[in-house]
Amino acid sequence: MPPLPRIRTQALAELARQLRYESAEAARRQLERTEALALEVLSECGVPGSAAAARAGDRAYPLEYVVFRVTGLRTEGSGEGAMLVGSALLGDLAALIERLSSAAGVTAAELGRDRAGKWVGIEELGERWGVNRKTIERERRRGLIARRARIGGWRGAGALERIMVSGRAVAAFEAAGGRASARRQAGSARLNSGERDRIVAQAARCRSRFGWSLARCAREIGPRHGRSPATITRVLRSHDLAADQAIFAERRAVNDSRRARAGRAARAGAPMAKVAKRLGRSRATGYRIAAGERLRYLRGLELDGPAGPMFDRADAEEVLLAPGCVREGLGAPAPTTVGETVALAEAMGAPDAEVERPRAVAAALLRHGVRAWLGGAGRGARGVGEIRAAEARLLWSSRLRAELVRSQLPVALRSARERLGGRDPRTLAARGPAGGPALIKAMIAGAIDAVERFDPFRGGRLAAATTIAVSRTVGAWASVAGVGPDAVGGRATVRCDSAEIEDWTRSIDPWQARLEPSTLLAEWATGPAENREDARAQRAVSLLYGLDGGPPRSPMEVAALMGTTAARIAAIERAAIARMGEGRARRRRG
Repeated sequence: MPPLPRIRTQALAELARQLRYESAEAARRQLERTEALALEVLSECGVPGSAAAARAGDRAYPLEYVVFRVTGLRTEGSGEGAMLVGSALLGDLAALIERLSSAAGVTAAELGRDRAGKWVGIEELGERWGVNRKTIERERRRGLIARRARIGGWRGAGALERIMVSGRAVAAFEAAGGRASARRQAGSARLNSGERDRIVAQAARCRSRFGWSLARCAREIGPRHGRSPATITRVLRSHDLAADQAIFAERRAVNDSRRARAGRAARAGAPMAKVAKRLGRSRATGYRIAAGERLRYLRGLELDGPAGPMFDRADAEEVLLAPGCVREGLGAPAPTTVGETVALAEAMGAPDAEVERPRAVAAALLRHGVRAWLGGAGRGARGVGEIRAAEARLLWSSRLRAELVRSQLPVALRSARERLGGRDPRTLAARGPAGGPALIKAMIAGAIDAVERFDPFRGGRLAAATTIAVSRTVGAWASVAGVGPDAVGGRATVRCDSAEIEDWTRSIDPWQARLEPSTLLAEWATGPAENREDARAQRAVSLLYGLDGGPPRSPMEVAALMGTTAARIAAIERAAIARMGEGRARRRRG
């Protein structure tokens, strides 16, 4: 009796483990449901490696849908948003069917009385196809649906079982392109020289006309000869090693420079098929390289900061990230001119201690969480979902710190005036290239430095640190510009209210240059929508980057809010980035 096949998808393996405790009657119901789902997936996706599969493309099924089809129950949990590729799902469903039939106690006599279709064993099917038992075993891993039927009257552990296949399953497998490969094995097991020459000639034509890769040629040519893609790949590689002129050039190694370029192109919204083509790799490899570049960048960040006694508790985020001031009123742009900045600082009241401390603690917690993830679970190869969640946490931390800096503008302006002898920054005339914008920049830099050094767990207020830091940075500006507290003459004073300054809220932390959306993308996401599709895309982008005043979110979190999948949200983001020319804007920002 052959061993039970292994289920490779972790989520389905866990489902199979849970179904072991079902009754025999429940197992029979789930067996019927799973077989119906497997036949449906087989007809839609085709047998992996066949021409039908190549025509169908990479179809994917939500995990929640698969669980519902198998159990009849709708679930909510950690698998929300997960997608299963049809080619991988086929083999796992076939393995699950064998486990369910074994648990249900299906007997060979019972299948023999089934009027819905004739059931045959592996030996009979091998005779029909003219193949051996090993070939049938391979076809079972490609989606050939079979049941385990008990032989004799023994029940429980140790009962003898036989693999049996229904006529309906055989017909579906053959219709999906699975029979050609098996039938071809009835002839000679080895390729003769004539067939090798034909395979090489076909590959050369496909390469020259369509530019297909070795893997693509193997997938397309294999079904025509009744051979697997692996066999075609071996033939073509052997030819290229012996030939004076190879059909497929040797693939270039993906070094650090090429990885970095691929990562930049992926962040700029370039289609992954195009990125993968430049790398000479598959789309899956392209996605993996892009995710690896994101992770490499995160590992290079300096994320040290204050840590509180609650940070390592399981409910730390639930408690410390819950206040409204932590989740609302974030992401507003900074004033664009010197006059607007000074006017805002003069109109604002004193910083609110009831808002200041929760925001400072939450910003420290978010950085601490990413640092802990990178030092622990993040050391291995991680999925892009986890990486995007870490990026959203860092961006959220920066938004909180920007609001802390904004709250300190009155303190910073007062400290700057005291350092400059009470004069108004808008009327200062600098010596040389420095001027009013440079003074405001120095003032903001002092406030940012104070927020960076502030430890909310040691007591005290942020205003004290801001006063000292701004006095230092403005004093350094004054010494360079030649402006002192007693220097009142010598040069005419001019107002510089309309002088423009950069949006300092986007430069609080170094990673913002990489994670913040471009101004063009932000304006599009928050502007009026032309149609319903644009409105949905704009909402998705606003939620992703926190442009609605809330915290930035990962694609998985946005998908949960909008009732879709994380893959769909990521596709919307890529399309919006490409549409807005986000790639060029990011390259200009370095």
